[in-house]
Amino acid sequence: MPRRIRPFLDAIRPDRAVFVKYEFWFNTLQALAARRVPTLLISGIFRPKQFFFQWYGGYFRKQLRHFEHFFVQDEASVQLLQQHGFSNCTRAGDTRIDR
Repeated sequence: MPRRIRPFLDAIRPDRAVFVKYEFWFNTLQALAARRVPTLLISGIFRPKQFFFQWYGGYFRKQLRHFEHFFVQDEASVQLLQQHGFSNCTRAGDTRIDR
């Protein structure tokens, strides 16, 4: 676990973590997983050309497994995640208010 993450997690002692949209802090995800802290992604959006889904993206896809659940913006993201073995996803729309 990276040196700076441990004291931060010791101080806040999270019982849940929420990441938003494109925030994929892999070291933090790993540290939270080591502490068995449930982790969610809200308002996520995934595209086929993202590095997660490329031939070299295996390590990064593995990091996504640390998320307990994905709340994504669109059905295309749900389908893409499901095509790569993720069943823990729900289309919930965008958290921003439409203008």
